Amino acid sequence: MMNDVDVILGDAEANGRLCRADLTALYRASTEGMFDRQTITRFFAFETRRIEKPADWAAFFVTSVVDHFVFDVRPTGTLDEADANWLCAIYDAAPSALALTALIAVRDAAHAAPAWYGPAVAMRGDIVDDGILAAA
Repeated sequence: MMNDVDVILGDAEANGRLCRADLTALYRASTEGMFDRQTITRFFAFETRRIEKPADWAAFFVTSVVDHFVFDVRPTGTLDEADANWLCAIYDAAPSALALTALIAVRDAAHAAPAWYGPAVAMRGDIVDDGILAAA
């Protein structure tokens, strides 16, 4: 599965666009098993690329992040300290509005998370609202 994702995203990067058929293939790959941390990292990196993406990319990206961090881990519905730190760090390394949406979606979907995660996500939302993201 990981090789399929790398091929699909690599081709999209080379072509400057992720076409609908590519996104369909990513959806298919997601049904074959859980995406691992390496795949989610690849999705975050891909999200920051200036590549044309179909409108459905946003839903796919956010759902993949939520599924990995909230539903594919045990105990289900929890976000642990290490994963919360990782999410904030990957967002800080390459912020985007969609990446922030994924962080918010994880916050909203998790039944339990570190106490600091919600305020940390909210602070990053303030950064976006202040226009700092657009200048980054």
